[in-house]
Amino acid sequence: MSLSRLQSIPAEVKLTPEETVFSVAEYIALLNVKLRPLKATIQGEIGKINYYPRAVYFSLFDKDRTVLNCVVWPGRLNSLGIELKEGLEVKIQGYPDVYPMSVLSHIKNTVKLEDAEDF
Repeated sequence: MSLSRLQSIPAEVKLTPEETVFSVAEYIALLNVKLRPLKATIQGEIGKINYYPRAVYFSLFDKDRTVLNCVVWPGRLNSLGIELKEGLEVKIQGYPDVYPMSVLSHIKNTVKLEDAEDF
């Protein structure tokens, strides 16, 4: 869904989402427009890591094993000078994003070792 279509939805329709029918792609776009401003810093332990040419996927979890799927672009990770390793305690900074054919992920803008200085 284009941003112009999101902005053209009347306020009364926005207040009653059960009356609005979206395609899957439109709904994912709507979620991303609403979620993007929720930038946050999150602390946790790195779990499984998968390196690919275009992205590095990893899980971040708490002691109670609550998991957040994350992605960071390899160029961004290289510019930070950090090598991700399973079991590493980190603080990450970024925003949530929903990808088609995927699950909700958290996009990393910053990754910091827990015992390093603040952002």
